[in-house]
Amino acid sequence: MWNYNRISRGFGAGVLAITVGLVGTSQDVGAAVLVEFDAAAAGAGVDPAGVGWTGFGTPMVNNGTFLLQDNTADDPATSSGEYLSPSAGAGTMLRTSGQYGIEFRVRPLSDVPFFGFSNFANLYLTWSDDQFNFNVTIDLDTDDGGPGTTGGIKYGQNSLADAVVGIDWSVPRTIFVGYDSALEVFNFFVDDVPAGSVGYGSLARTPLFPFAQDSVDFGDGTTGQGLDVANEWYFVRILDVNTPVTPALVGDLDGDGFVGISDLNIVLGNWNQNVPPGDPLADPSGDGFVGIDDLNTVLGNWNAGTPPASGAAVPEPATLMLFGLGGLAMTRRRSVS
Repeated sequence: MWNYNRISRGFGAGVLAITVGLVGTSQDVGAAVLVEFDAAAAGAGVDPAGVGWTGFGTPMVNNGTFLLQDNTADDPATSSGEYLSPSAGAGTMLRTSGQYGIEFRVRPLSDVPFFGFSNFANLYLTWSDDQFNFNVTIDLDTDDGGPGTTGGIKYGQNSLADAVVGIDWSVPRTIFVGYDSALEVFNFFVDDVPAGSVGYGSLARTPLFPFAQDSVDFGDGTTGQGLDVANEWYFVRILDVNTPVTPALVGDLDGDGFVGISDLNIVLGNWNQNVPPGDPLADPSGDGFVGIDDLNTVLGNWNAGTPPASGAAVPEPATLMLFGLGGLAMTRRRSVS
């Protein structure tokens, strides 16, 4: 869960001067989720259209971990696929007083020419406030010099301006775009790290067609070109960044408020498996594989939180043994790519 005050964490002295409240990591203080589709939480086979979102074009496939958007048939008639959320509530996203966040986790799998002069994975997310709508586009290959995995996030009427560059998309990334009405800027975060800021006016698009206010829409819109597009969508949500909620505890995979042996067993019980078929809970790193990164997430936060009433904190010697296990685990290698 994201820090509710993150959008006032700035990128310059002017923004930092108004910073108040907590400014810790994403696990410190959360934010109320107003609208959300989470593929893993929804379960395999359930797409957004099955839980109140409006679907258009080709449906995406939920494999229990992410929605796979795959229009790689090289068929000019292939329909694009997208989903429009229910409203987050009238007045949620206001230019003059709004404090909200758009968050999504995604991995683009392909990159295609865009109008012949720029390589874009045709993956986009758009939302609307009380005056304008906005969009960002994921670019798998920033330099547009050919196939690659280092790209960024673009924005604007034709999604040609760089908001963030240098993102390695070989693994899923969580993107947060927070609107600060006091400064009229959108602040960008990549995996909870500040990555840039774009003025409201630069990101705004004058609507050329009716668009649902206080909603978010995601998908791809240009596969009618018959070009290969494949992307993984893990979740998309709108956050009320002014409302703290119970924070997530890093390493607490079972959600009992304590990082201990049950969380370790979740990782070890799915060791060396891809996700799916492995349990998504065992993959806190989100890289689709249960391995050393996931083990280190648990061990690195060992004994954090409040022990359950029926148990006690693991003593230090046992902790040392667990770290020894972690060292041995580093010799294991991923069995498949």
